[in-house]
Amino acid sequence: MPLVKAKGTGLHVINNMESDLLEVNLMATPGSINSDDTYYLVGTSRGIVCYAEQVDFNSSKVMIAKSKFASGIARFTLLKEKQPLNERVVFIDHEDQARINISPNKASFLKRDSVGLSIEMKDVNGNPVVGSFSVSVTDDSQVLADSLGNHDIATSLLLNAGLKGTVETPGYYLNKRDKQTWKALDNLMLTQGWTGYKWKDVFDEAISPKFAAEKDFRITGKVINILKKPVSGAQMLISSQKPFFLTTAITDQQGGFMFTALPQIDSGSFFIQARTPKGKTMNFGEVEVDRQKFPPAHEMFRNKIMPWYVNTDTTQLNYVKNKAVLLKEERTDVSGIALKEVKIMDKKIIKGSFNQNGLGKADLIFDEKDIKESGVMSLYQLLKQKVPGFRVAYEDGFAKIKMNHYDVTISVDGRRIPLFYGDIPDPRVDDIKQDLEDLKVATLRGLEVMYSRRYTAAYDRAGFSVGRTIPGAGKTDMATFARSFGTNGGVMPYTSRRDIDVAFIELTTYSGAGWHRINKPDVAFTDLYPSYILRNFTAQNMLMPACQS
Repeated sequence: MPLVKAKGTGLHVINNMESDLLEVNLMATPGSINSDDTYYLVGTSRGIVCYAEQVDFNSSKVMIAKSKFASGIARFTLLKEKQPLNERVVFIDHEDQARINISPNKASFLKRDSVGLSIEMKDVNGNPVVGSFSVSVTDDSQVLADSLGNHDIATSLLLNAGLKGTVETPGYYLNKRDKQTWKALDNLMLTQGWTGYKWKDVFDEAISPKFAAEKDFRITGKVINILKKPVSGAQMLISSQKPFFLTTAITDQQGGFMFTALPQIDSGSFFIQARTPKGKTMNFGEVEVDRQKFPPAHEMFRNKIMPWYVNTDTTQLNYVKNKAVLLKEERTDVSGIALKEVKIMDKKIIKGSFNQNGLGKADLIFDEKDIKESGVMSLYQLLKQKVPGFRVAYEDGFAKIKMNHYDVTISVDGRRIPLFYGDIPDPRVDDIKQDLEDLKVATLRGLEVMYSRRYTAAYDRAGFSVGRTIPGAGKTDMATFARSFGTNGGVMPYTSRRDIDVAFIELTTYSGAGWHRINKPDVAFTDLYPSYILRNFTAQNMLMPACQS
């Protein structure tokens, strides 16, 4: 406790058990009160201000009704402007706890007999209570009954939650209703109820979070007409294929719409369509979907973590190989007949593919079955799901499409993909992502990825990398690259690489006539980012690697 000062103010609260009023007395020593200052008495309960009044030390006694506060701990603070001077804690008990009556379905029970209970809950006025409740059943031989009420809900929420330290036998203060217990409870408030003054967060301006709390999956946006003005009352529809989901909404006065409680899907996409207030097709305007924004994370070449098997000594490599052989032998049932390994040499064939190497000659091949099973709608989500290390990143001074350390060139039916960002001198990462999102996979028959030299050489001979155009960097060629970063033979900035490894992605459509972009003003596509739901796991003899964050 702080030392007592000879000069200052005092706050004295009388809390009689029988009275419905609290008597608050304000005291001050001579010379401690400045007539130019303003003083306030503030009473809070459960973090909510229930009483606030400007006070005058000439009329030092204030009577406050207990009905202004909820049952539990109430805190009174004397303030000089915004500076706290004194604080006093009292306990309010309206005796308004619910009355619970439990009746069994019969007077006696046999061993292992089923027991039926009738539970009746009413408030202090005898009216039924509506709410959500839970019941726990324990064995008296295993769990001792809390006859003193030291661990019940009322003691935990109304008493222990508002006090510092450990309260010995807290049930004693609430289960008895006599003057001696009430005085002991008030003394408890005077000792363990003192917590110091914490009003800084109350008077300081609240800091609004940069990112709103995500209580559920939701999609918001706006519908505008050709004049960029909001369309109110537009009929909205949202759907997804995997899992099947369909719902509707109506735009508000500002043209905004919101879809809430969307299914928790991973790497999925949604189809959004707008209609006029009369349900007709919108021929002009646009459906704008609010995109989720994340803080930028700039990736540097030197910060990349190399795999464990890169630049590893031969001893460690041999150990890993031998360990893999032993594990394979352990999984073999020695009591049966061990069959020889069967290697499947057949490859997937994409019908009508424009692969420069020929049918089935690619490092990765995904046919129409794989594309349908992905459950996505946009090309960006398909590549993120199927192509290892696929991303759009700002690297080497440009925003580009990457697959691990490869720069990526995408072709559709033998022709370069018609991305809008090719006309932008300096496209951003979001520009490239948005163009890939706008391209839908509904007409795709197959996807092939070539990154090894035996497959990429055919694309080099076919002229797909003539002029060494930087993939994903708009129309910027190597000459512009050299002018921007020095004529040093094309050395990558931030790195020591002198050559660019390029991977090629070949997309095949059903028509074979190239890509078709749907330009409907009343249609939009969007996706939800993967959700990660925390689970509890129990395992025995599990060795977990050390992690750093």
